Amino acid sequence: MLPLDPLKKRTYGLMGPAIHHPAGSGGGSADLRPYYLSRPLEAICEVVGEENVKTAVGCRGHLFTPLLVDGITVPGSTESGYLLEWFDGNPEEDPDLTPLHTARSTQAQMYFADSVPRGVPPAYVLRVRTVLTAEKSATLELGLCVIGRGKLSVDGDELIDLWTQHPEKTLPTPMFDQSSMEVVAELDVEAGRRYAISILLKNEGAVPGVGALQAGGLRVGCYEKVDPARALREAIELARQVDVPIVVAGLNADYESEAVDRTTLALPPAVDELIAEVLQANPNTIVVTQAGSPIAMPWLDRASTLVHAWFGGQETGHAMADVLFGRSNPSGRLSVSFPKRLEDTPAFLTWGKTDRHMFYGEGVFLGYRYYEKLKNPPLFYFGYGLSYTTFEYAHLTVPESVRFDDPLDRASFEVTVDVSNTGGHDGWEIVQVYVADRQCSVLRPVKELKGFAKVWIERSTTATVRVALDKYALSFWSEEEDRWVAEKGVFEVIVARSADPDDEVLRQEFRLEEDFSWSGL
Repeated sequence: MLPLDPLKKRTYGLMGPAIHHPAGSGGGSADLRPYYLSRPLEAICEVVGEENVKTAVGCRGHLFTPLLVDGITVPGSTESGYLLEWFDGNPEEDPDLTPLHTARSTQAQMYFADSVPRGVPPAYVLRVRTVLTAEKSATLELGLCVIGRGKLSVDGDELIDLWTQHPEKTLPTPMFDQSSMEVVAELDVEAGRRYAISILLKNEGAVPGVGALQAGGLRVGCYEKVDPARALREAIELARQVDVPIVVAGLNADYESEAVDRTTLALPPAVDELIAEVLQANPNTIVVTQAGSPIAMPWLDRASTLVHAWFGGQETGHAMADVLFGRSNPSGRLSVSFPKRLEDTPAFLTWGKTDRHMFYGEGVFLGYRYYEKLKNPPLFYFGYGLSYTTFEYAHLTVPESVRFDDPLDRASFEVTVDVSNTGGHDGWEIVQVYVADRQCSVLRPVKELKGFAKVWIERSTTATVRVALDKYALSFWSEEEDRWVAEKGVFEVIVARSADPDDEVLRQEFRLEEDFSWSGL
């Protein structure tokens, strides 16, 4: 289906939670609010016109309500964000208390491990206030997580109590898995009306009389309430009505975060169901997935068009639109293999073998090396990626023989290959050079990536690509000798489009004339 022609008169249906809330980054230390965030819905409307685009969220794609950063202003001003006030007591119990420090923030997740203002005592109470202006009449879900005690009120009415107790923890939580579970309260709002939101935080344990002081932190979220069954029906119906359905969904900072391991390759069940149902309703559906690491795709055999967008930063929406509409020729290659199942991964039987030590039992058979050695193909091999153009390879040149004389020598030998752009678009090609040791005294992978080059080739032109290989391209680390060893004999240079054996394009033998070994660099 790609690239789409922006000048062709067609209707577009955008579905999936990420059309409004794309994943800009993973969680933990990477989870920062950018100066702006380009959303897929807005970016695609810029290209084809808002009148040609309809939407249906389809499902909820977050573990926690998306951060409340839009439509809010600091009380008494027109500035976007929150007003923060630190006290040495509880301002609810003593209204005459004067704040020790006042600040403003645009962040809806506030972690105070290293950012409590100077002069604020170890035991503090923080009041956070903002004013929410409702964009439309709807039922909102307000969410709160805290490190310590907390409560949330709207227009003076307490809606969330994390002050007297915390709910039982059943899954990893924000702020490095240190916060409480999220508690969600519903709020019916009217379009244009303003709502005063106030959060009180005390950095001590939630059980009265128990719990040492903590760093303190809070996270405020807000999302329009989604009825799962209705949302899915609306997405299916929209897919049937439009010319081009586009689903944008996947993982986000809730699922991929520092200090929290994923336990599955699966997307959230509702996301997989949404993609599968929309594909069933309209086989022309374009699927755009976001994730920072491999994911399972049980619906893949029904998807004709798939773009994996990773986590795109503040230009996420525009980047997606540029690729979908051909403004940019996608040239990415997978930096990891995507397995079909968690059970297929090289570390499956060794990771977690005990409750304390970690065993790296896979040795050198990581990623594609493992799948190729076992003849167990993954979903996508390392190095895989498509383009809007096509390339042909010819004239692979490799020296007939090589030798290394000096252990300190960083000399290299050159591999060259001609690459022609035979398609209709200019584009980048990533030339991947693998080396295979035909006979070795130790167990080695079938082949190993030893060099690559990214080259821009205009259509109907040819480029000669050069990749240098050195002694490390032929060697292995000998545990017995405690040094690097390259054994004389026959090797092969393999030029391929990915690590998939079916993607091999050219192969040529060469010989290492003498054994060679060295220690250190």
